[in-house]
Amino acid sequence: MKLKSRSRDTQEKFLKKLQELLKAPEILVPECLEKGFMCHFEAYSYKLAKYGPGGGLARFSRSGDQLLRGLAETQRIVDSGSAPLLGVISTPFGNVDYGKKGDADPVVLAGIHNYDHPIYRALAFSSLVKTKGATVYTSSNYYRASCRGTPPDQEFLKDALSDERIAFTEIDGNINVGNSPETFQIVFRNVLKIVVHGDSDQNTYFRIMKHILSRDHEKELAVRCSEFSEYSSDIPKDALAKYYSNKSTDKAFLSEVISWRIGQASGKGVCFIGNKPYNSPAEFVKDIQTEGVDPAIMEKYVELYGKGIRLESASFRKLLEIIWPEYGNDILRDVFPGITDSDVDRMKGNPLEMITNHRRELRRRQLSESFAGKDWSPDSRFLFDLLTTLINDGYDAFARQAEKNTGTSRIRKAIVYAVDSILGKMGDKTWKYGQAEIDIGENVIPCMRDVVQGNLSNVDRMIECIRVYVT
Repeated sequence: MKLKSRSRDTQEKFLKKLQELLKAPEILVPECLEKGFMCHFEAYSYKLAKYGPGGGLARFSRSGDQLLRGLAETQRIVDSGSAPLLGVISTPFGNVDYGKKGDADPVVLAGIHNYDHPIYRALAFSSLVKTKGATVYTSSNYYRASCRGTPPDQEFLKDALSDERIAFTEIDGNINVGNSPETFQIVFRNVLKIVVHGDSDQNTYFRIMKHILSRDHEKELAVRCSEFSEYSSDIPKDALAKYYSNKSTDKAFLSEVISWRIGQASGKGVCFIGNKPYNSPAEFVKDIQTEGVDPAIMEKYVELYGKGIRLESASFRKLLEIIWPEYGNDILRDVFPGITDSDVDRMKGNPLEMITNHRRELRRRQLSESFAGKDWSPDSRFLFDLLTTLINDGYDAFARQAEKNTGTSRIRKAIVYAVDSILGKMGDKTWKYGQAEIDIGENVIPCMRDVVQGNLSNVDRMIECIRVYVT
């Protein structure tokens, strides 16, 4: 508790507000959801209606009941005509001001003096909540209490969410916050439920708890999650603690729960891509582009690995990195039959780079053997060099080499024209070519198509076909 002084104008406004309260102090009391014999709230309503008018509350100045004592102190403030001292208490939801002129419980006083505030007014009953286990539910258009654990109706939840400016919809009788497929539930005393979706950036639990004064918040609101409950129904304690204390959002909390449960499942041998589980290595590998590696090879080593694998996305590179320490050399020998130990020793980079680079090296060797000694002219050598670059290093490298070495040769221009046409890269480049170059290019396209598209078994057929045009 802190104390500070306030101006005369502020005092006058504050005193006027308290005078309005004392005209009908029973407005401070919420309606009880149970009512009946021994209801604390009905007893308060009766006493305040009976003794409130005419300054009768002063009789409670030595009462052991903190609410009545606080109202007596409020009466004293009004009667004195001044309230120079302002008390301030800190709550998880902000600082609350109140007037001070006595020894009543400051939290109770803060609730009494903020009787017109949709949240802070409940603090007037903080002592009752602590000692008797009562609960108060409060929002702009809803003010109810419970002595024996009766939950509020759904209108309270709607009103509290509206106060907090949290968008919601009603689906199948439940209130929904957010839209994404993955969800968890905030359950009120096993009766009411808010379905919270994983795209919510709020902390719905904390924001709702602002509107509930209770001795046991976890008894009022339970958090449950059915996502991946077939692997584990537990919620990590640290994730729950962060969520309850407003240190994480709905989205972050659900993500942490799911990640933890997937981790539990992975420990039991289940594989995942993102949040999707797979029951067999074949199903798992089927959803991964294996970059030209036979999927059956990867299925074999995923099964031999024997442990659950979780990939954030369908990344072949990441899959290789996980199983490579145990099976890297075996995978290389299955992918490249006949690979030597010296080939393996020379490999550098991550596993996918090793496979890609060795495949490129094998292609380079095959091209070298396919073209060795078969060129018959400078233009044919240009053709072989250009195709070697295209197949080994890709189109961009091919285009740079073509730009550099084509010159004005009609045959070389025709060769470049044919490659661009086969690969669908011509675009608006036809202006570069004369009609004679286009004619030759169209003639050699059938000769070159298979090799340009990577089928090196047809090199000899290409040479035989193209010799007519490339002299």
